[in-house]
Amino acid sequence: MEFWGVEVKSGESLKVDPGDDKIIHLSNACLGDVTKDKEGLPVALYVKFGNQKLVLGTLSSEAFPQISYDLVFEKEFELSHNWKHGSVFFTGFKAQSQSESDNDEDSDDFDEDIPVSAANGKPEIEVKNGIKPDANEAKQKKIANGEDEDSSESESDDDSSEDQIARMLSMLQLLTLLSRLVKQLLITSSRLRSQVEITAASLATGHLRQKMP
Repeated sequence: MEFWGVEVKSGESLKVDPGDDKIIHLSNACLGDVTKDKEGLPVALYVKFGNQKLVLGTLSSEAFPQISYDLVFEKEFELSHNWKHGSVFFTGFKAQSQSESDNDEDSDDFDEDIPVSAANGKPEIEVKNGIKPDANEAKQKKIANGEDEDSSESESDDDSSEDQIARMLSMLQLLTLLSRLVKQLLITSSRLRSQVEITAASLATGHLRQKMP
């Protein structure tokens, strides 16, 4: 990125070419010596891009002698204005185009060596220039470092056994709770039956007493 600036004189236009794989960021435009302008008339700024001529903005020596922009040009463009009392200065910066910078970053990332750490923390395998090592070599190095595929299988078996034990304990707790509930229901039912029998006997006794003379 580098500073960029041009002067567009009165009654003239200026063509600007960013260059190959470059862009120009237009950041600011301002009037030159405003003391010569006694009229204070509006000053129109123009840009011609291709076959189109557009108004960039309007300046005034009294009210607003400068204006800010955020415009990017990748191809040739032409600047002009209608101020009769001096030059207009355009400033900004020139930088590399985004597509070109992305390609450079991608190539740097592709060429970079990527170390792959083994289980013991030591880099054992490197990926150079985007080429991965043979899978058999990686497997042999894992075996040489004491890594065995059976260990992972045994760990998975242990995990499944622990899950089964946990499920069995949960089922036992549930069965115990159900047994307590059934026992409580039986006790409650027995009490209700006794109360019903006592009530029925009391009613029968009272009925017999009413029939006796």
